[in-house]
Amino acid sequence: MNKLIVVTGGTKGIGRAVLERFASNGFDLATCARKQADLSALKSDLEEKYKIKVFIQVADLSDKKSGKSLYRIHR
Repeated sequence: MNKLIVVTGGTKGIGRAVLERFASNGFDLATCARKQADLSALKSDLEEKYKIKVFIQVADLSDKKSGKSLYRIHR
């Protein structure tokens, strides 16, 4: 089993760069963002490119109730 890193806002910018770096070093990833389409594209891209597992969850961390949904990411 690979080590796992959790990064919020992983579909763009710094979050995406952090995920890319850890994926390139063999880490499995868990991330959230507000748009399912962006998350699905990220998951497909990184799993194919790095042969790792990516766990995704739609969540808007500016909303407390939505932020709690991050607990639903399962391995």
